[in-house]
Amino acid sequence: MDKNLKKILEWAVWANLDEHKNAELLLLKGHLILEVFMDSLLSTVGCSSNKDASFYKKVKLISEAIDETDQNYKIIESLFSLNKIRNNFAHDWQFSLEGSGLDMWVGEVLDHFPVVKVAKYTYRTKLVHAFSALTRALMECEKKSKA
Repeated sequence: MDKNLKKILEWAVWANLDEHKNAELLLLKGHLILEVFMDSLLSTVGCSSNKDASFYKKVKLISEAIDETDQNYKIIESLFSLNKIRNNFAHDWQFSLEGSGLDMWVGEVLDHFPVVKVAKYTYRTKLVHAFSALTRALMECEKKSKA
């Protein structure tokens, strides 16, 4: 992906999420945005009929379609971790961001994937930047070459 397109992609995700102040809403919207890009990636590797598949299933399909590099492993690991947090939020009426692992997920994503910092870091802006960084990394991942 072109260097400038990477920056635009990051900014587009950031700008879409930045207007939201509630971290739980950011979790849901960020999860949905990532899923849109997962669908796009799956269609580029010939798996376009999986729009109705679960987030988990899509991550599994992506893991089978991309090269086994350290970077790609971190992408898959980050997607699975995010999905677990989002599922806990969706299915546990006593869910709390504290102790959910979301702050640890954000830290790991920002440590592993470069991001163009466009705002002073706060808890909320780190979360927004983490979704931007992971989306960019997902779209950059190396697909398995067809033999």
